[in-house]
Amino acid sequence: MSLTFSYCFKNPLKNLTNFNGRTRRREYWYYRLGVVLFIILPLAAAVLLGGVDNEIVKLICNIIHPLLIISITVRRLHDTDRSGWWVLLILIPIIGDIVLLIFLCQKGTEGENRFGKDPKSDDKMSLNVADEHEPLSSVE
Repeated sequence: MSLTFSYCFKNPLKNLTNFNGRTRRREYWYYRLGVVLFIILPLAAAVLLGGVDNEIVKLICNIIHPLLIISITVRRLHDTDRSGWWVLLILIPIIGDIVLLIFLCQKGTEGENRFGKDPKSDDKMSLNVADEHEPLSSVE
């Protein structure tokens, strides 16, 4: 499985209500980038162009944005073998943001942890399957 930008944006949207399992770093950060590019920036552009009321956009951003990122953030914390409750650090101004950012940037635990199997194991398995089907070269 190749983690393309479109996969990393669409898959978390399909799993908005799924707080179980793990999400790897690439999928998390691509998704966050996608939310900014396709949701937040267009709303900001609408305000700047005068097509939408500023207060409505603030309300949408304050409600929609957290809903879009909460489940993937919990799954990302699971990948680092932390409980999803650590997401509540966001409620502590500045310090909580910094600590949560550090957690989200850390490498996930290798192999299975208490929250499920390693999301990178799917890539390793697909590479092994691909290697089995390649013809052996006799060039030495």
